[in-house]
Amino acid sequence: MSLQASSRAVTISYFDPFDVFESIKGEFLQILPFQNIHWKSPGGSVRTVRQLPVNLVIESKTPELIVDDVNHFVRFLVVNCISVDDYRGKVRPLLKQWLPISDKASSDLDSVETPKPIVLLYANSEVVDSNIFKSVSLIDKFAKDFPGLKTLVLKSVYKSPSDREEFWNVMGNKMKTCLLDIFQKRLTNYMEKLSNPRNSEEELGLREKILELYLAFNMHEEATVQLNEIRNNVVNKRENFLPSGELETPFNFSQNKNLDDGSIAKMLLQNKLTKFQYFKYFFVKRFRVLNMGKTNVPRLLQLYRLIRDFLHCIETIFRDSPQILEFKYCFIEDVLKYINDGGIPIFLEMKAELLLMKRDCWVYGVLANSDFKLIDKSFPRSNVKYTFDRLRETYKDENTFHENFLKSTSLLLALHNKSSGKKRRIVDILSLEIGMLHYQRGEYDKAVSLFDSCYEYYMETGWGVIGLKIVQMYYNSLIHCPQITHLKRDDMDVPVSIVLSNAFLNILRISKSYNEKKQVWRNFSELQKSMESPSLVYQTEGLFSIALSDFSYLSEANVYNIDVSIKNLAFPEPITADSIKLILKDSYDQFVEFKLDSAPFAPSTNHYALEATEILFGEFHPVSIEIRVGNATFLEAFIDNYQSIFIEPLYHQENVSCSVQQSKLLHLGEYAIDLIHQNVKNLNSFAMDITVEPNFGSFPVSFSGNEDIYRKRVVDIEKDATIQYFLKESITAFRLKVKVSFMKRGSSRIFSEIRHFTIPCYLPLSVSVEDIFKKDTFIFKFLLNSSTEEEPIILYSSKLSTPENCDRYTLFGDFEPNYLVYLTADPNESALNCYQVTTRDKFDPKDLFRLQVTYNTLKEQLNGLVTDSIMFQGDMVWYQKFELWKPLWETKILPLFEYDYNAFIQSCIIKIMPGTLNITEICDYLLKLSVAEPVTKRITQTMKKIVQGVELTEIDIYAYVKNLTPRTLIVPVELPQVDYFFYAEFSKTQEEQYQVGKPTLMKIKVENLSGKWSSHEASDSFVLEVASSNEWLAHGRKRMLIRSAISEFELYIIPLKKGYLNYPRIEISSVETGVPTRIDNPNASETLLVL
Repeated sequence: MSLQASSRAVTISYFDPFDVFESIKGEFLQILPFQNIHWKSPGGSVRTVRQLPVNLVIESKTPELIVDDVNHFVRFLVVNCISVDDYRGKVRPLLKQWLPISDKASSDLDSVETPKPIVLLYANSEVVDSNIFKSVSLIDKFAKDFPGLKTLVLKSVYKSPSDREEFWNVMGNKMKTCLLDIFQKRLTNYMEKLSNPRNSEEELGLREKILELYLAFNMHEEATVQLNEIRNNVVNKRENFLPSGELETPFNFSQNKNLDDGSIAKMLLQNKLTKFQYFKYFFVKRFRVLNMGKTNVPRLLQLYRLIRDFLHCIETIFRDSPQILEFKYCFIEDVLKYINDGGIPIFLEMKAELLLMKRDCWVYGVLANSDFKLIDKSFPRSNVKYTFDRLRETYKDENTFHENFLKSTSLLLALHNKSSGKKRRIVDILSLEIGMLHYQRGEYDKAVSLFDSCYEYYMETGWGVIGLKIVQMYYNSLIHCPQITHLKRDDMDVPVSIVLSNAFLNILRISKSYNEKKQVWRNFSELQKSMESPSLVYQTEGLFSIALSDFSYLSEANVYNIDVSIKNLAFPEPITADSIKLILKDSYDQFVEFKLDSAPFAPSTNHYALEATEILFGEFHPVSIEIRVGNATFLEAFIDNYQSIFIEPLYHQENVSCSVQQSKLLHLGEYAIDLIHQNVKNLNSFAMDITVEPNFGSFPVSFSGNEDIYRKRVVDIEKDATIQYFLKESITAFRLKVKVSFMKRGSSRIFSEIRHFTIPCYLPLSVSVEDIFKKDTFIFKFLLNSSTEEEPIILYSSKLSTPENCDRYTLFGDFEPNYLVYLTADPNESALNCYQVTTRDKFDPKDLFRLQVTYNTLKEQLNGLVTDSIMFQGDMVWYQKFELWKPLWETKILPLFEYDYNAFIQSCIIKIMPGTLNITEICDYLLKLSVAEPVTKRITQTMKKIVQGVELTEIDIYAYVKNLTPRTLIVPVELPQVDYFFYAEFSKTQEEQYQVGKPTLMKIKVENLSGKWSSHEASDSFVLEVASSNEWLAHGRKRMLIRSAISEFELYIIPLKKGYLNYPRIEISSVETGVPTRIDNPNASETLLVL
């Protein structure tokens, strides 16, 4: 009987003396196992046993069957009775013999522990109703002769298929009810006895019986509780005092016929319990609990852990036993047969792990009992003489041993490849073991195919000793296979020479032998020379240890260096690298390359300064470093979070440098940039490429007003010092990428620098103009102030110039104060400049005047004051150290200062707005760049001062402002276009007092000045009108026609109010159009006293 068939089943035995049961056994078995049996636990909850397995066994014809087995629930006696004589001569005597205890009272409590006897009366076609007696039925006769004996009829003839189905359904329900009743009675009996046991042995025996009941009915939780009670409360106390016992090989999972061997209580009582029996008992019981019911992943994992723990305990106890290897092998082989895997994929991994233990145990036993060897397979030395006779046939000779090893290892590979986990590393290890066996047998081509797929595992995981052996075998296998010229790599054919090169390098990485390293390096070098392919790339890991500096510095003009330390980890003797190349990348995916040619490598740490003449600036991340030696290139790719490297433009008096800025000289309505340069003379070649950077996918400016030109090349920077551009979008700033390429005289090196500049394209100065007309003079009235609230300006001067090649105008009004004028966007602080223009000829609207305003932004002034007055202070010794970092100060630090402009304008205090400057962050950046300590210290002190506020005198401010290069704005202004212009003036006829209501004679003198402003004489007719108001009334003619260039009119006016009254308003308009003309009335603001 198998474990699954017997140990987890309720037992029903049957005795068939008339040989009639076989005819209906098939139908009986169809109702097994019983489904969905509902049981109400003592706690009140209802449990459903989904499936109750039944073990149907044949009783011997003798009554010695084990009747006190706790799982033995029912005994069947199958009889066939067709006459009275049969009953009296055969059936009744047989029943008396079969029921040796039938005369006992059925109420005896001990009877619940014995199987319930049931008679199955076989009914054939002759005796359908079982009526062979005249007065009573056969069933009643059984009840009379054998009180309490249950009798069931087995039909062999049915009226219809549905009758057959109904009969067996009823039979199944009766059997389920019977079994559940027996289960409940036995459980109740055991529980009552357990409530008051006579001793611990009885308690243990009762708990074992309860455990078996739960196991038979597949009640996992209840069985687990009982098993824990047996272990914790009864047996653990005696575990340490038990003898070790003997190993059981092979391990027997089925229940022993000798009940004393299956009951831990009886073994304890008879002093037969050993440690082996103890661990076996709990292992088997726990195994049965976990293996019952529906299998799931947690149960399988618990089973696996149970098996491992059991083997560990047995190994600990029987470490010195000669049978331990045989036991482990046979145990694993047996246990795998009984596991109910349920088709769950994880079982494949579990099985593979157990088979690997089994295989290693077998290898250990073979190597311990023979002279056979396996490469890289060794076990701890032991003085124990292990027996392995049961498995002698598996290694009767070396070839058989090898074949079985390959077979078992291949099985493991197949299991791991099928499992959902697919442990790649284990597969690699197993493949390597097969490869090593092929290598040992001289099957080099097979070894290559296996080593090629997985030997790098040991290299990657740092198992140096094993990795060295494998790579040596791989290399030797390739050498013995000249027919192999290419190997597959990622679906590509790779020459063996490349694979050998990697093998040589792996040996260099791992080997500790100087001579071996030396020979391998020579082999590698010779192989590289013979290879026709271009330079091959190899990883530096294990060959070099590389450390980079995190900043750059100037070694000479326009030459930037980065320090690199490279430690030689593998090469046994000095070598010379043809070149070392470091590649850096910024966030815009722009690359810069630092390089050194002909670099000697000593077998130690080497320090190099890599240089770059084609440079760009900013924060970079290292991409890779390449070390080229002959035809081989060693590459190290850096991880993304490697430390940043900062490259900042540094000052050198011989540097060739160029930059761009918003032009200092601008014409209103035009946009331009200035090109700033240094040391551009005496170069072999020079080119400056200026490229507009896109803004959200579009280009905001163009270098042409007619077409889209976003790139400008300048080859003569002194000639093209200013470049005009045109706005395509409404913006306040844009970015330019500037690349300067050049070659110096006497040098073959190519130099280039790429920088990015932000160009503001707004005017910080706002200019508006108003026109004032007088009889002989024209006045320009200019209003000046800052165009933004955030950026005040300093006004130096404002000058108006006449049109070129024109001397007929006389100007007055240039503004050039001897003090600083600060202007903000507040209209209350604007500057008003008025210019009087007179001419001895006509005013021509085509003449173009130019207003020239010189100014600086207040931020420019404060930046200069902070640099010169607060930080520099005339310390030339310090300035020589600072000069190198001056570009950093001007481009990175000064733009961070947000000044309190009101504090400076009102109190001459230079102060940073609170909370806008992070001094710690700036200092950290200076430290990263390794800025000289005196420079860092002075910069830090300066920032701390202006955070607190530094007060300057006006003398200092005026003195240092001379260091600034002023900005100039040219505003072109034209004389207004005027068609008609008149001069009209009131004159009193006599000196007298003016009284309310009294008419007064006035004269009006009118002069037509249109000819002085217009390019043609006035030909239209005009009318003069004195407008009435609530102050004056015109008395007489109020509208008069102007007939000549100079006219004079008389008019009576009547004042309507007392006090000082303005003169009446005069209007002159065209007769034809009615459009009023421009008038210069000198009396417009005069008043008359009316009494």
